[in-house]
Amino acid sequence: MIFRKQDGEAVNSALPVEVLAALDGAAIYARQPGEDGAPRVIVQPVGFGGFIYDRTAAADFVAAAFPELNDAQASRAARYIGSLVSSYLRQTEQDMAEPRRNWATNW
Repeated sequence: MIFRKQDGEAVNSALPVEVLAALDGAAIYARQPGEDGAPRVIVQPVGFGGFIYDRTAAADFVAAAFPELNDAQASRAARYIGSLVSSYLRQTEQDMAEPRRNWATNW
């Protein structure tokens, strides 16, 4: 467990198992880019509705979905969602960079 000092007292920033389970099982998928060209990534944690990811949307989702979390835990959960989205985007980019090979294109 990770403890931080906040206002002179130790605060636990470890995420509860239920929160981790909902976030780890999240469905993440991309939609067409917006007008600004940035990818629109949809995050749908297990048991919850989805939202279009950005930092404020992730923080708002965590605050609404898990009101029992303290500030350190909520911040950690929002950052974790961001890391899941970054990982998804990296993997998608890597998949698109490698040409697909199959019996029809491999001759």
